[in-house]
Amino acid sequence: MKFSLISLGCPKNLTNSEEFSARLIGKGHELVFDPQEGADVLIINTCGFIASAVQEAEDEILQALALKQAGLIQKVAVTGCLVERYKDEILKKFPQVDLVFSIAQQEKIETVLKKKGTILSPLPKKLFLPEYKMSLTAPHTAYLKVADGCNNRCAYCTIPFIRGPYRSKPMEDILREADLMA
Repeated sequence: MKFSLISLGCPKNLTNSEEFSARLIGKGHELVFDPQEGADVLIINTCGFIASAVQEAEDEILQALALKQAGLIQKVAVTGCLVERYKDEILKKFPQVDLVFSIAQQEKIETVLKKKGTILSPLPKKLFLPEYKMSLTAPHTAYLKVADGCNNRCAYCTIPFIRGPYRSKPMEDILREADLMA
């Protein structure tokens, strides 16, 4: 399968994109940097934190659907914080989207991309060293996610509702991942 990726939002989202891209490449699939070069699936890893991020994600979805309509890509898949925040509403707003899936599904990305509809599941209770990892940043930089979520319920913030409760990777996993990245 040829897949293309649009990763929006913060570095935490980018680390999710890096993990599922590496998993797909590790399973023999090809990352196509320009979806117009014939991607079987275009994955949009969205941000949904603030109104402008939601608008940016929706604009990217519309552009992807135009590529699909033109026959340049076969399937549009949406994941990320917009999915965690708005869940089933995405397919109602964009019925031409083929797949909407939770960030929690990234470990099963290869199987998930073969499906259609909405696949939601609870976020993991713990973070671990990713089985697959690659860098989508410049060669001299990399992001190492050590924690995700938040236990505070500030009135102005949606992070606990989008990313779930605070959880961190065990120190030995962080050190091992840093070694692998170096």
